[in-house]
Amino acid sequence: MDVVQTIFLFLIALVTIIACSISVPIVYASRLNHKRKMMELDIQAKNRIAFDTQRALDEIRREMKMLRDSSTQYNLSLDNSLQRLDDTIIRLEARITKLEQDYRVMNGRNRQN
Repeated sequence: MDVVQTIFLFLIALVTIIACSISVPIVYASRLNHKRKMMELDIQAKNRIAFDTQRALDEIRREMKMLRDSSTQYNLSLDNSLQRLDDTIIRLEARITKLEQDYRVMNGRNRQN
């Protein structure tokens, strides 16, 4: 081999070493950047799931409140209806008692005549 070929091979080896030493950090940095982006996407997905879950829980709470309110209204309505029915029964019992007394009084008069 002559001197020119040796220098040429030396330069090729030198360029290869320099290229490798430069490309390794670039590839490593690229890989780290990719990993960071993937972690960010994972965190965003978890946050979105947490947000969706929170929104669903809020909706369930709202529906429970509406159900509680409507059941309270039905309960109050039922109580009012039962109170009116009780008042009606009391009035009817009083009328029946009065009619029975009037009947006894009239029956007593008819027996005396």
